[in-house]
Amino acid sequence: MVDQLDIALVENKIIIIKTLHGDCPFGNGVVADGLYPRMQKGNPPCFIDRHGHTIYFSKVSPEQYFE
Repeated sequence: MVDQLDIALVENKIIIIKTLHGDCPFGNGVVADGLYPRMQKGNPPCFIDRHGHTIYFSKVSPEQYFE
């Protein structure tokens, strides 16, 4: 079965993530389920990959990024 996450935004303040199907193998016992405060509106300008490199969306779209 394919892993599925339900991601909901409540009152534009709280993000809820819940695993619907599968185990979502992040590794090392990490799960995404929980409540998270929304820190800012809009898309972030970048993310930091697991190697510590800052990847800017203006230079590389998520669809083009492969580690």
